[in-house]
Amino acid sequence: MMFNLKFIPALIFQGALCSALGLAVNAVWAQDYPHKPIRLVAPASVGSTSDLAARLLAAGLTRKLGQPVVVENKPGANTAIGTAAAARAPADGYTLVMIFVDNMSLNPAIRNDLGYKPADLDPVAIVGQIPLVILGAPHLPYHSIKELKAAAMQGKNGFSFGTWGNGSVAHVVGAMLDENRKFNFNYVPFTGSAPSTNAVMGGHVDLAVATAGTAETVLASNKAKALAVGSAKRLPTLPEVPTLAEAGFDNVQAIQWHGLAVRAGGDQKIILKLQDAVASIYAELDTRERFLKLGYEDIGGMSAAQFKGFIDSTSLAWAKAVKAGNITSD
Repeated sequence: MMFNLKFIPALIFQGALCSALGLAVNAVWAQDYPHKPIRLVAPASVGSTSDLAARLLAAGLTRKLGQPVVVENKPGANTAIGTAAAARAPADGYTLVMIFVDNMSLNPAIRNDLGYKPADLDPVAIVGQIPLVILGAPHLPYHSIKELKAAAMQGKNGFSFGTWGNGSVAHVVGAMLDENRKFNFNYVPFTGSAPSTNAVMGGHVDLAVATAGTAETVLASNKAKALAVGSAKRLPTLPEVPTLAEAGFDNVQAIQWHGLAVRAGGDQKIILKLQDAVASIYAELDTRERFLKLGYEDIGGMSAAQFKGFIDSTSLAWAKAVKAGNITSD
């Protein structure tokens, strides 16, 4: 096949022109962002701490960006359904997603059929780290994890343990506690933290895991008891509840984190605009206080690059826990 060489310069020019036009369109698109409503995917159950955080972020972003930010709950498959939906969205900044230990660290270590990879998402901002609390049902005769451990040593085990789904952070925390089958837990998976908490309050399971803010609300109602907190020190809001380390569980990490991400590959100017908006939200004293009441130890405090590094480093520890506990999604 003959090809006329005299057309090559014209083709090169046309290609360069198209590339330049594409960059110009992207620049205008980013400058104009947002010009339509934004959806924020919350891949956890309604009423969970991450869902409540998503709603605070959505309200704040609506104020800061001048466009409605609508929360869309997509729970299921330990957050994989909603996360995969966000990962498949166009990389235009109009689909945000809540990220946390489950969808960024545990799912990739457990499942091969996620429909997404952590690299499909660009972290925007961390909300904060939030200690987890081991809750006991009202009927449980033990008032601390130490008492529960002593009972297990005497042969009283087989406790039912409500999780947020197979392979969830609650499941992995339970497996770390149950190393060498100390308790011989019978895991009961629920579709998220809210139904799991309701189950322990109703006495349908013996134990469950809740975030610190949720635990405070539950304890105030006297419908459950706190056996231990997963933070390094006792919480100021729950000073009477011992840490897991105090009970001899030094190797158990029981801290969740929540953050915001977008589909990877988009214009960095849009990500920077979102970062600035989130930082502005955190600077509002009343909004910051509402976040802290959810149980976070602190709010923000990381750049996007630091947040990504934090995810990468903590994911290694969670993957190790998954392997040690032989955790699967089944």
